[in-house]
Amino acid sequence: MIHYVYKVTDIETGQFYIGSRSTKLNSELDDYLGSWKVWKPKVANLRKEILKDDFNCREDAMKFEAEEITKVINDPLNENYHIPGIGYCVNGRVTVKDKNGKHYSVAIDDPRYLSGEFVMMNKDMVTVKDTNGNVFQVSVFDERYLSGEVMFIQKGYKHTDKALDKIKEKRAVQIIGNRKEETKKKISNKNKLKRGNETSCYNTRWIFNPLTNEKKRIKKDESVPNDWIEGSGSGRIWIINIETKKRKLIRKDEQLPDGWEHTKKV
Repeated sequence: MIHYVYKVTDIETGQFYIGSRSTKLNSELDDYLGSWKVWKPKVANLRKEILKDDFNCREDAMKFEAEEITKVINDPLNENYHIPGIGYCVNGRVTVKDKNGKHYSVAIDDPRYLSGEFVMMNKDMVTVKDTNGNVFQVSVFDERYLSGEVMFIQKGYKHTDKALDKIKEKRAVQIIGNRKEETKKKISNKNKLKRGNETSCYNTRWIFNPLTNEKKRIKKDESVPNDWIEGSGSGRIWIINIETKKRKLIRKDEQLPDGWEHTKKV
């Protein structure tokens, strides 16, 4: 994977945008131009420049991207409003926090921010997801994060060995739990099948009496009584002998015998 930082410039207006990108392609061959939310330039007027493409990971590329954006944040032609790892910067101001976690809005060149007394709002924060799929941010020192209860989802970040061990342990427990649930389901399905075999309909068949219009079930190995036929009577029609007036059932697809005609059910 190649990680690089690029600059896209509108050759007519001079407006520009700086971003970072990770791709399997060579940075010079990648035609990605950015994900602007406010800026709507004509794509035909854009020219792309690769600022740097020798980073070891996406996190390093994003740090360099933040540095380059910070240099030009007050340029009127700049179209970057968000600095990676810092937050949104409007009119040369950024949202920061002190050592107690209290938030402030200060100028990008504020001495307290430049000296490190104030740090970017998202410093030591990671985006995580819990077992219910809820996504939120926590401190890298949060006990839930260290124990593996919540999972890191941002790309380009490396877990600590301690966090990885906890994650592996939790996943192993989840796998064992899933296997137990699958075993329970299999046993439940077998029990359902067993109960089904014990019902009154199991191992039986329908028979029908054409003379009385009765139908009932008998065991599969039981012989069909006289005057009864196999089946429930559905899919059959009544016919009558023209001379003897005798009635009987035949299948709907069966050809009508000579001397017989269709009649209503008795």
